Amino acid sequence: MGIISDTKDRITDIHIHVVPGVDDGARTLEEACEMLRLAAGEGIERVFATPHDAAFLNADVRAVFRRLRQAVIARGIPIELHLGCELRVSAQTAARCLRGLADGVYPTMGDSRCVLLEFVFDTPLEEYLYCIDLMRGAGYTPILAHLERYAQADPRFAEALRGAGALVQINAGSIADEGDGELRRRANLLLSEGLVDFLGTDAHRMDRRPPRFRTGTDALRRLYGEEYAALVSARNPGKYLL
Repeated sequence: MGIISDTKDRITDIHIHVVPGVDDGARTLEEACEMLRLAAGEGIERVFATPHDAAFLNADVRAVFRRLRQAVIARGIPIELHLGCELRVSAQTAARCLRGLADGVYPTMGDSRCVLLEFVFDTPLEEYLYCIDLMRGAGYTPILAHLERYAQADPRFAEALRGAGALVQINAGSIADEGDGELRRRANLLLSEGLVDFLGTDAHRMDRRPPRFRTGTDALRRLYGEEYAALVSARNPGKYLL
């Protein structure tokens, strides 16, 4: 992506479970480093590691993350690492999530005021909007994780979420690699309407959704243009998360 010139705007995976041994992502430090080597080979230059929220209640995630970052530097893996969190939120848990953010239990995305949110798959639009409104009222910008995985996520649904102040992430693998044709169709429909703000891999392990990125970004550039590809893969992370 030669049109990217700002050093802040590096190709970024904003959603990856690579902090080892804290959730259902990477099991060991070695596997985490192997995942990050693969990510670098896929063109990724920066990642936001996003353990599930429960990990922060059961482990010293920040200490494990520091060890991972030290290992990445020592091994010469060309990836810039930041810590985030994937918060499972609902109308019933939103207040608890906000308390955890305020108390520093859960991190935001890096040093930003953005938070990555996951919902259960049959959540109605009204509940999304309620949770988005609570997060926005507390000064946070919600990023909705892997929106294409939700059956209700058509353009009208996504427009309502973005109109309420949320941003949208889809998985790069959903653009071209995904075997589920309906999921792939939703991802491309959201892209065709300009309703995607970020890419992630949602990678968990080398044998479970590894951090594949290049096929998706190549398809994104070919189908939707270099400018949009640069926006969602690099410029928006540089704008919102740093």
